[in-house]
Amino acid sequence: MRISALTILPFALSQKHSLLNDIAYKWVQENESKAVIFFERDQDCFHCESAFKEIRNVAERVDFEKVAFHRVSCDDQPEICKDEAIRRFPTVRYYEDGEHLRDYTKPIVEDALANWLVKIVDFIPLPIKSERDLNDLKEISKLPLAIAFFDDTQKDEMQAFTRVGNRFSNAFEFVNADFVSEEFLGYYGKVLVIKSDEKIVYDGEDFEQNHMKRWFEDISLNSGCPTVSPNTLHQAYKKPLIIALISRERFRVEKKYWCNRIQSITGNFPIYKFAIADVMDFAGRPGMRNGELGGSSWDTSKPHLVIMDEKEQIYPMRQEYDNFKIRRFLTYYEDGKLEPFLSHSEL
Repeated sequence: MRISALTILPFALSQKHSLLNDIAYKWVQENESKAVIFFERDQDCFHCESAFKEIRNVAERVDFEKVAFHRVSCDDQPEICKDEAIRRFPTVRYYEDGEHLRDYTKPIVEDALANWLVKIVDFIPLPIKSERDLNDLKEISKLPLAIAFFDDTQKDEMQAFTRVGNRFSNAFEFVNADFVSEEFLGYYGKVLVIKSDEKIVYDGEDFEQNHMKRWFEDISLNSGCPTVSPNTLHQAYKKPLIIALISRERFRVEKKYWCNRIQSITGNFPIYKFAIADVMDFAGRPGMRNGELGGSSWDTSKPHLVIMDEKEQIYPMRQEYDNFKIRRFLTYYEDGKLEPFLSHSEL
């Protein structure tokens, strides 16, 4: 068991437990493949010392020889704790290759913490060998299934999927589908999420870890309000689908706000699924381009709505955003009073 106070780097990092300063903390982020960091305060934290003893006992276990354990005093290193947005003490965080993957949120007791850490350190997607086993899992799982249909040549993709799975395993059941099935033939080489009766496909050209992570964040944080792109649109959702198109400069910061606001209206129309998109992702799609929405001008402060039917025909809402106009637009579609968009090439 190793405890030291780091004042310079990184000679003391060979020790199992170290008290980090800002220089050593940066070194840990850049060089430790698996690390647990215990954030504490010296004052006004009555549980910090007892919690640290539990952490120290976990660090002594043989199971975690490949995991580095470190302490950060937020009294001594306030900038580190500010950058990490530490708001409660003590906080226990798990990192891989410098990336924050998980917080431990239960009472810090040795056995409970060790069990939590084992699941993270040794995480792999659940291997499934047959379509029957997958269907059985769908019946018993309380979480949506995230299924990778990768072959042996897609090792990098599988590694990214595993890392993302480690981060989101409390929100999805991550599965490695190791079988060939006619029902799932169209999903090979892709990632499929099954939520209730909805299938959402990640088949983008980029299987880079951060890109996939953002995709899972969209699904987990905005259930019922996922982000769609041209790559995922054709298979991902039941139709008719309402798509709210938002300007790129507002998409990241206002997406959740508009999801909640529009869903308060569309929730009264159960035949529709609802999704949200960056308008620039559909810049080449007839019926979804700036000049074809909202009349003659594009008001970048508000989203514009389109409906996509089962044939992937587009019905753009021609008026500016307005709650009454949205209800009327959806009612007109249900009543068959709208015509699909025709580009000049189709006229």
